[in-house]
Amino acid sequence: MTKKIGRNDPCPCRSGKKYKHCCMRAEQSIDSTAQQGRSLLQSSGLDAPRIKAYLETHNVTPVLDYLIALQLTPANNGKNLRFEHIGQLVVSSMGKGKATPDLHAFKRLVDEEYPYDMMDDIPMNMYCETVVFHGGNYMFFPGLSIHCSELFRAMTESIYRVDSIFPEDFKAEIYQGVTLILELGNAIATRVGIERMTRGSDNPREVIAEALSNQSYAIPKAMMAYLIRFNRLDEHILENFLLDKDDPEILTSNPERNPILYRPIIESEGDYYFIGISNQGCAINNFILKKAAKYNCTNELVQLTQETVWDRIGRSCMNLMHWTPIEFDGFLEDDAHYYECLFRIDVNWVAYLCYVKDTVNDISIDGAERSIHWNMDARLKQTLAAIKSNEETKEYHVLTLVVYSSMGEPFGLMMNEQLDTDYLLHFSAFDFMQLIQTEKWDNMSLVRY
Repeated sequence: MTKKIGRNDPCPCRSGKKYKHCCMRAEQSIDSTAQQGRSLLQSSGLDAPRIKAYLETHNVTPVLDYLIALQLTPANNGKNLRFEHIGQLVVSSMGKGKATPDLHAFKRLVDEEYPYDMMDDIPMNMYCETVVFHGGNYMFFPGLSIHCSELFRAMTESIYRVDSIFPEDFKAEIYQGVTLILELGNAIATRVGIERMTRGSDNPREVIAEALSNQSYAIPKAMMAYLIRFNRLDEHILENFLLDKDDPEILTSNPERNPILYRPIIESEGDYYFIGISNQGCAINNFILKKAAKYNCTNELVQLTQETVWDRIGRSCMNLMHWTPIEFDGFLEDDAHYYECLFRIDVNWVAYLCYVKDTVNDISIDGAERSIHWNMDARLKQTLAAIKSNEETKEYHVLTLVVYSSMGEPFGLMMNEQLDTDYLLHFSAFDFMQLIQTEKWDNMSLVRY
């Protein structure tokens, strides 16, 4: 049985784009939209002539502030694509108009031209989560990047856990940049009254909700300077996250290349605006990968991060499900995309665990096209055949468990039914670990599943 194509998987037409940005558009059901009286495949994009005309004749600085306020409304969780497109239009119009904008009139235009977007994903993350870094607990806005906060934790743990692996200058710069963006996020969250993990809306395909507050979220230069001094940061660290209004890709139609995702702060009229606040986590993780490339330690970062995840998976299997690893010499020769282990889980059951991951050659920085799509069917077939022919395990029932993760780039796996296993299951690595911890699984829970 072939795995169902997910919205974020590479398109099977091999265009290199995500399925939701390619052939899924042509395969959408006409009935589902017709019943709601909506145009087929409503997508926000950058084709919004009334919004463009309004922005080009008005001072957009108050609109920047208003855009942040809309993102800080939990009911707008998951509407990121529209916010990203609006942000692109606002930034590209900076300096063109002088009239004072009527934000209520602007919101009506947004409701008319961006009523909903079929490309907005159902949120897989919390609207706001908490993470721990050097300075303590921080609010963290993950956006739509799946498992963004888990990846952040795994990367930072890998960087600071082991001495003598990473250059000290690299670790220092990561500390500086991550601290700055987390502190800014905390300051903004405090203004709006967000103090804990927040679920947010589960339905992104609706009109953007009005902002909860009309207060300003502008960050005065004096406040930014104080925050940098107070945390003993380098005064130039902010430059890593500042967006140039004349960025050549500001009007890109490729959502992965939108510079607001990676440089989410812009200066206007003497203040700073965190216009990419809802994708804060994406900006942080991209910054870490970018600095690893600068210091030539991307390979070490990817390897240690994936080893950290693999270690957690193994410990979860042993400590929470009480599986016992057994010696097995039938695995195929080493492939950097896989970690594997065989467990005894009951008197007549074994579990073949295969962790599928990316490598340094798969990593995407600043939205570079890196779409991973590979077929692991042959590897599963050969390994399972070895398990069934092994004298120690040939009489056992076999549970095959495939778990997977990446460092942020989209990827897809293909696997068919396997004759030499009783059950074949697959999970995201982070979903798998969360399920073990919250569902209190025992050694046979996955077999019963």
